[in-house]
Amino acid sequence: MGRALLEERIPSEVDAEPLREALEHAAPFALALDALGQVIFANASGRELLAGQADGEVVQHLRQQLAALDADTATARSEQQLVGSDGAPVRVKWSSSAYGQRGLLAIGHDVTESFVREQELISLALHDPLTRLPNRALLADRLTQALLTA
Repeated sequence: MGRALLEERIPSEVDAEPLREALEHAAPFALALDALGQVIFANASGRELLAGQADGEVVQHLRQQLAALDADTATARSEQQLVGSDGAPVRVKWSSSAYGQRGLLAIGHDVTESFVREQELISLALHDPLTRLPNRALLADRLTQALLTA
């Protein structure tokens, strides 16, 4: 569908309240930053995530995403390792897009469980399941790395 046709179908002034309401109760983290990198919107999950960050790691990370966006880059994707409010590690996968006048809309998903499962699978592939000792695949990998650096 052409851009002109799309612009005809979608009015330029869209009522933001239904969108804001939908994002408020969404499970993923939703944050919006203005052009100066200040948080202008955070849904319930996003506010909870921000409350657990004493040094503003999330906002700093998203400001870097904002700086990375330009006319050629419509979306930036990244992962971030954080410490949750309970002290447990939390891994968030962010998808950030341009929003408003040079701002940023970031949607984050908690991928901690899938990351942990992936690490367990890697460990199982490289270690004996009974003794947890390194197996031949890990030995071959380390020998290859040593030969490449020698």
